[in-house]
Amino acid sequence: WCPLVFSSFEIPVSTILNGETSPSKIQNEVNSKLGGLLVSNAKVWTLANVIIYNASVEWRPVIANVVDVLWQSIVSDVAADCGKVVDDVCEVGELDDVDGDRIGSLGGLEVTKEKDYSFFAEKSRI
Repeated sequence: WCPLVFSSFEIPVSTILNGETSPSKIQNEVNSKLGGLLVSNAKVWTLANVIIYNASVEWRPVIANVVDVLWQSIVSDVAADCGKVVDDVCEVGELDDVDGDRIGSLGGLEVTKEKDYSFFAEKSRI
């Protein structure tokens, strides 16, 4: 089931959600990500299944859920990279200190300097 789910849902949907809508680029993402994802799947779940099915019945769901959380973090990392542009950079402009507290506005939001109140803190031991 893994190749079918990964190639028809997981990778294409993640690529589209990350902003790429060209069918040829979606197919390129599937081709480039599918092999590595299947190898990772085999590495994680082969060992996990050996451990799960050698554990007692009451511990199997717990072990399977722990491994599934690990596996979903791997899949989400691959999904986050689908359709990613190499030079994808979030640029935020420099804001100058205008009047001490207010630095400026960015996209309609007021940006202020965070005041340092650490000199008010006193260390005490009881």
